[in-house]
Formats: sequence, structure tokens, C-alpha cells
Amino acid sequence: MSGYSAVEVVDIAKQIEKCGEAFYREAINNARSPKAEEIFSFLRKEEIRHARVFEEMLGDLKLNSEWRDDPQYLGYMRSLAEKRVFPNPDAAAELCRSLGSDVEAVKHAMSFERDTITYFQDLKKLISSEDRGIIEQLIAEEQSHIQTLRELLAEIGGDD
Repeated sequence: MSGYSAVEVVDIAKQIEKCGEAFYREAINNARSPKAEEIFSFLRKEEIRHARVFEEMLGDLKLNSEWRDDPQYLGYMRSLAEKRVFPNPDAAAELCRSLGSDVEAVKHAMSFERDTITYFQDLKKLISSEDRGIIEQLIAEEQSHIQTLRELLAEIGGDD
């Protein structure tokens, strides 16, 4: 785990958002229903905004010293990141291009949003208490994205 810092863990959170943006960008291009296109467009903008939040956070990140040098915890965070739905933005876009329907795209998006929430919940332990509110807000937004996707899924004839 050497060479893997807490700052890199926050940077991974930013990359997760960039992967989501790439997925949603491609989903917009492949959407078959106007409602799906509208929702994917909204979610793409959200991912861009979230990535900016992490970029700003990286500038003056105050780390929780309890976890800063814990190789076991950092390894756990690395493992979470490596197992996420999209390893990089190109893979996210490629996966979206391979999907055959809006229903499939929504289901993958829901999985991505759930993985993101898991990562963010653990990220809260790594950063200082004054920065945790930002992460909690992002988690709430990701949860609302899942609800939005559930509603879209119901509207386009899929099931959760």
C-alpha cells in the first residue's frame, strides 16, 4: 500500500464523479426516451459539480490524523475504488455504448450511484470533521439520484 495517501483517496472520489459524468454523457447520446435523456442530462451536470467539490476539497484538505497513515484502511479504500462499477471514464462510456436499452442504462447508473455512496460513507472517516458535512451533503444528493433513477425506471417500464 506504500505510496497511497489519504489525499489520493479523495482524488479517487473526484475520479469516480468523472466516470459518472462520462457514463451519463454517453447515456444522453444513446437515450431512447426524452425523459431518460432529460434525467441523464441532469445527472451528468451533478457529476460535474461533485467533481468540482472534490477538486476544491483537495486544495485545502485537512485529514483526520487517525486514518492518515493507516495502511490497512487506505488499502480498504483502494479496494473499494478498484471494485467500483467504472474503473475510468473511458470504460464508463464504453459500457454505456454497449447497453441495449434505457432500462439497462438506468440499472447500471443505480449501481454506480450505490457504489459511490458506499465509497463516500467510508471517505467521511478519512477527512477532518469540518469537511464531513460536505461529504454528507454529497451522499444525500447521490441518494436522491437513486430515487430519481427509480422513478425513471418505473416510468420507462423497468423494475428495480
